[in-house]
Amino acid sequence: MTIDVAVVGAGVAGLVTARELAKLGHSVEVFEAAAEPGGLVRPLRIADLTLDRGAESFATRGGAVAELVDELGLDRVDPNPLGSWLIFGDGAAPTPQGTLFGIPGDVTADDVLRVIGEEGVHEARRDLQLAAEIGTESGKLGDLVRERMGERVLRRLVEPVVAGVYSSMPDDVPVRQIAPPLLDAIREHGSLQAAVSALRGPSAARPGAGVQGIVGGMHKLVQELATDLQRHGGILRLAAPATSIGHAGNWQIRSLHGMTEARALVIATDGVRAAELLRQLQPARPPIGVQAAKVELVTLVLPEGSIDGTPRGSGALVTADAHDVTAKALTHATAKWQWLREAAGGREVVRLSYGRAGRTPDTAELSENECFSLARRDAEHILGQSLPVPLEAARVRLAQNRSRVQPDVSTLPNTAVVGAWSAGTGLASVVPHSIETAQRLSRVLQ
Repeated sequence: MTIDVAVVGAGVAGLVTARELAKLGHSVEVFEAAAEPGGLVRPLRIADLTLDRGAESFATRGGAVAELVDELGLDRVDPNPLGSWLIFGDGAAPTPQGTLFGIPGDVTADDVLRVIGEEGVHEARRDLQLAAEIGTESGKLGDLVRERMGERVLRRLVEPVVAGVYSSMPDDVPVRQIAPPLLDAIREHGSLQAAVSALRGPSAARPGAGVQGIVGGMHKLVQELATDLQRHGGILRLAAPATSIGHAGNWQIRSLHGMTEARALVIATDGVRAAELLRQLQPARPPIGVQAAKVELVTLVLPEGSIDGTPRGSGALVTADAHDVTAKALTHATAKWQWLREAAGGREVVRLSYGRAGRTPDTAELSENECFSLARRDAEHILGQSLPVPLEAARVRLAQNRSRVQPDVSTLPNTAVVGAWSAGTGLASVVPHSIETAQRLSRVLQ
């Protein structure tokens, strides 16, 4: 029997694509090498808690993720409005409100002044006098901010966000990849800060605006996607890597379950694996260069009463010149999410992130005990408090895409690719791209 579509990879992109195709009436089979679906959004089980291995929130821009979450019957939740902090080599300060990837919507605001100083504000004000096209020539975020607002805004505001959240440096990130509407907004509103204010809108003053989570964790999204896929007749095969893929009239996917024939193929693996598959399927084409940054996340579950209050709000980003701290970011998860505060029963959960752009994480060669000791010391530096030995700790190694690649698969019959490496970083990019890809493929198969 020949099915309509085979999907290789059951991360969020693969599951969203497969579910959409199944909803449209197509027969779909998904092949996943791991024992559970979800990719970077799988659960982490630690100290009788189920947390997130990777993403613990999603950007609300565009509305596609929120719509999907609602459609699946999950409960969306805003983070507690505590704000976050920036940790520098020369001190710490609350993260300014009303920013976009660290770019301020008002460079004269008191919280911006506290971070970049009077000289930095004076330099950043020139943005208002510059022609709209200044800084846009290279298309890179670093050049845009540097030329319009200066080095202090770039180094003390933008770089910590881009490095801490996206494992990239601003000079390497295309503006249209990280903030697609920003360049057009500059042309429309005349300056970078006016563009940021317009894009952020009235929610900019609320700490945590622009992101939401799911009660119980983001991994709930994966569980419901998998369940709904199967409810619509799709087949999800776990611990079933595609050992070979070929084409002879139809696509032929071999796995531990035998040979599956499909009219169409969706490649939904991580970027490195997808590039390997495409090289095998298109040997005459030049290889696709996919850049992935290695990241390690260390979660500490601490005894009740370990942290006095919320000294860094929901968490902190650490600049590269803060030499006493190895981590690039800390999330105080039990402060950020009320559902987790209740589930933890008084215990505290913090998560630290390691691995700056272009560098192997400093934790990579450490034993688990050494890694957990380092994470505890870093948390103490960031929070400004002594901490007890964790009740339990966990270490997760991930690879984050550092660039967006849109491969040409026009020579491959009825083939599509989905995932962060081709759609852009974050669920706000991945989800709508996956839905659109499924709908486009469905029209081809009619």
